[in-house]
Amino acid sequence: MRSTGEILNDTIRKLGLDTKIKSHQIWYIWDKAVGQHIANVAQPDDVKGKILFVNVRDNIWLRQLKFLESMIVDKLNNTIGETVINKIYFKLGDVKSSEFEVRSSEFTEKQFPTNNSELTDIDLPSIKDVDLKKTIQRIISKINAIKRT
Repeated sequence: MRSTGEILNDTIRKLGLDTKIKSHQIWYIWDKAVGQHIANVAQPDDVKGKILFVNVRDNIWLRQLKFLESMIVDKLNNTIGETVINKIYFKLGDVKSSEFEVRSSEFTEKQFPTNNSELTDIDLPSIKDVDLKKTIQRIISKINAIKRT
């Protein structure tokens, strides 16, 4: 006799819902998978097929995230353990506060160092992927340079 869990899993698979369920895990893993800085400016909005739609706060980040698309797709799929996304469509839209942004809002700018390299080293410890960390550091430096002009 089969267990209720086995019957439920078979039914989910037969209805083709297993991939949809896995693709919706993105909302739960997004902040940790992409890191603090990206999570503060971009959040998943919808999944259609294997396309993830992501709201981005501004044009500068939208352009930068397009360059990081394949890296983010790989990171999300690796975290989930299956290829559930093969493309990300970045669009301007409302971005809700991530868990990182809520925690960082407790600090004032005066508490952070003004040197860009120090700032990125302090803000990026949760990102383990060295290439992603370096890319984000370059983005932050460019954004800081734009803000100063």
